[in-house]
Amino acid sequence: MKKITKSPLALSIILTNSFGFPVYAQDHQTLPAPKIENFELVEYLTVGERGKLESKQEIWNGVPIEYDLDIWNSDPTILEVNDQNEFKALKEGKVSLSWEASYSKETLDKLHQKWPDQEFPLPLVPFTATIYVTDQKPVYRLYHPNSGEHLFTTDKNEYKVLSENGWNAESSRWLSGNDTSISVHRLYNPNAGDHHYTYDHKEIEFLKSAGWIDEGSVFNSFDQAEQNVPIYRLYNPNAQTGAHHFTESKKEADELEKAGWKFEGVAYYAKPLRTDSAGPIIQEPVQ
Repeated sequence: MKKITKSPLALSIILTNSFGFPVYAQDHQTLPAPKIENFELVEYLTVGERGKLESKQEIWNGVPIEYDLDIWNSDPTILEVNDQNEFKALKEGKVSLSWEASYSKETLDKLHQKWPDQEFPLPLVPFTATIYVTDQKPVYRLYHPNSGEHLFTTDKNEYKVLSENGWNAESSRWLSGNDTSISVHRLYNPNAGDHHYTYDHKEIEFLKSAGWIDEGSVFNSFDQAEQNVPIYRLYNPNAQTGAHHFTESKKEADELEKAGWKFEGVAYYAKPLRTDSAGPIIQEPVQ
């Protein structure tokens, strides 16, 4: 079924030369794919999660770009999407999400008012990406360039808000477990502005007695098992904030250790992110 919604998207389109003829910028010989806003948040959905597929917003040369998007997915039994592009994740699995874009009438009117008699072509092929629906929540990582701290959260709204307020979004890193018996707490040092992550109750109580604020469980760890990946913990003895770092990447851990960080071993275990792709959408959209 064909799904249509209107929403602003980022776009690099054509430039106009001094004679009024359209020319492409040298760095944009082909137009970029219209992207769904915060797709890293949409890429992983938890069973039962609801939301709306919206588009990345940007103003181009003073003109707000708005599209009509045709969106459809390969398996509505896994991910249900209605005519307003509101979705509900129904069960575990993966789907292929596909979308086509066309300018809204309002956008075309505004573009032609500013650049009369110009053409504004769009790619005619659909864009496709894979969405995973899982029982586990993705753990997102952000980086603050001023403090040097990395922050971890499973809260998509917190991730979105911080990424719009000075933090660099570094996407999802691993999946959180459902077993709350191995609950990783996030603690905050109000004096240094630093965060720390641990499920060790003795360490939690020690940090609290030293003035750290326990912000509660932020994600859950798994038991050590073959299908789970270790999350490594490192310490920077020279840093005032961001002194501890956690990573699922052994390569990153090794590079930090070479740079002077102290390797403190495995902090906890997690499910790795999936990297396999969903199959193509076979059925043609209804015209």
